[in-house]
Amino acid sequence: MNNVFDEEKVLLYHKLIIESSGGSFGVRDREILDSALQNIFQTLK
Repeated sequence: MNNVFDEEKVLLYHKLIIESSGGSFGVRDREILDSALQNIFQTLK
């Protein structure tokens, strides 16, 4: 399965949303982001 929501793309989308709507860029915990992305793919298999 092609990883539509890989970490690089999610961070890019996050940056684009921040630039258009305001806020601060950054991820508090990369491990939680990785876990969330992995859980998406577990439920799609």
